[in-house]
Amino acid sequence: MNAKSLSWGFTRRAASAVLITAAIVLAWASPARRQVTLRGAGQGGLLVDPARDQLGGGGIVSAWLGYSPELWPIIVVPEIGGGFAGFGDPSGRLFGRAVMGVRGGVAASVEPSLSLHGGYSYRAGDDPLRPLAHHAFTYDAIVGLDFRVSRALSLGPQLSYLGFVFPGDSTVDHVIAAGLGITGWL
Repeated sequence: MNAKSLSWGFTRRAASAVLITAAIVLAWASPARRQVTLRGAGQGGLLVDPARDQLGGGGIVSAWLGYSPELWPIIVVPEIGGGFAGFGDPSGRLFGRAVMGVRGGVAASVEPSLSLHGGYSYRAGDDPLRPLAHHAFTYDAIVGLDFRVSRALSLGPQLSYLGFVFPGDSTVDHVIAAGLGITGWL
């Protein structure tokens, strides 16, 4: 047996395992329990810019669209989303974001959750330290505690960390934010 046939055998077994796992998950999540989710958040935050050694206050508005197979009692929601973040530091930065990721949590009357996203960000405005850096990779981690108001609605506080990585730059802009999130289970 050569290395090529060994790697092909491993690939087939791995692909089979993924397909079987997906079939079990979809069978467990009956069509009556699968749901589309629409989530939004408004937050106040603090931008930390290590390149300038500055802080700037501002706000973030975000929205996500997801699909939940509702694997009770576990919540797993792949999401796509976007939003805007504006900060009143001297360069007056406004970021537009488009991200994708996953939200996970526990289904209960009080639902703790963790969301992780990554994607593209565009920075509007001129920045003398980064004259050509308008495009960035962005990522976030969001911890939330949602209170189930009804079967179709939950809301609660969120704490977020956002990072903006500009190409050719050795620094990362960091944002710490807190606010309110609302989720509609459609």
